[in-house]
Amino acid sequence: MNKVEKPERKLVLPGELVAEGEIAFQWSPYIIKIDNKLYSTVLGLAETRENKVNVIPLQGNFYYPKVGDLVIGFIKDVEAFGWIIDIKAPYRCLFTCF
Repeated sequence: MNKVEKPERKLVLPGELVAEGEIAFQWSPYIIKIDNKLYSTVLGLAETRENKVNVIPLQGNFYYPKVGDLVIGFIKDVEAFGWIIDIKAPYRCLFTCF
């Protein structure tokens, strides 16, 4: 029977050092890399597994869109060159058509 590795988790605060050195991590809005150190940007659980690190936020989080994402939103306002759309992100979304 194969042994399943249980991830190690610890509570972290915004700005707290999560890991340092050559640690693999996938881009996340909850981790910031400065030099060779990874810091948490939210209150959450830092999870390390097989030399990889991830931070899981403890409160509801916003959607952070990436290039190529298909998004659905509500039209909040109409402007001269486009629309302001609420996509439940922390920033305003402006859709323009030229």
